[in-house]
Amino acid sequence: SRRTAIVDIGSNSIRLVVYQGAARVPAILFNEKVMAGLGKELTTTGAIAEDSMVLAIQALQRFRRLCIEMEVDSIKCFATSAVRDASNAQYLLKAAAKIGFDTKVLNGEEEAELAGLGVLSAIPEANGIVGDLGGGSLELALIRDGKVFDRYSFPLGVLRVDDLRKKDKDKLKRQINKMLKETEWDKKAQGLPFYLDGGSWRSLARLDMFDSGY
Repeated sequence: SRRTAIVDIGSNSIRLVVYQGAARVPAILFNEKVMAGLGKELTTTGAIAEDSMVLAIQALQRFRRLCIEMEVDSIKCFATSAVRDASNAQYLLKAAAKIGFDTKVLNGEEEAELAGLGVLSAIPEANGIVGDLGGGSLELALIRDGKVFDRYSFPLGVLRVDDLRKKDKDKLKRQINKMLKETEWDKKAQGLPFYLDGGSWRSLARLDMFDSGY
């Protein structure tokens, strides 16, 4: 059966996953990520840092070689918040194209939509709010009756808010509450289950498991 590779160029990490089998429940043949930190300086400089750019290009070169060695039939490459917003994103996209990756840069709503569809693919009966927390952004999507309805992207990724979190947690809380109120997501989310999606939540869960001795 056909092998498909997905490359996810995120704000914190770059990941390659190779799948084979039925589209609904494919087997994962390979899964690797590189912590490139593309979004770590976006708040201060508006650009991808030079060391992050080097790491990202090296990761893409390795991933391309792996795809060739694994005889992958098709490759889909996506980029999210950091590449969406960085002033020097075109440099990375051109480098990716030269390596062999035709990259689609997702806008915030598309990213939220895919997060919602991802939860529905695993939990078809899910009804509630999906929160996809990454390095550069937080996407919220309302899912109900097997469909994605409202969707929104906030510039609240863990890398973006890190400086403000260290300096003034209360100010960060106020900013988050203001964003939720202005977009009315505070009302939309009331009383609904919250589905956590994304590597940042997994890291928090691991930390909680470590602290609690779970």
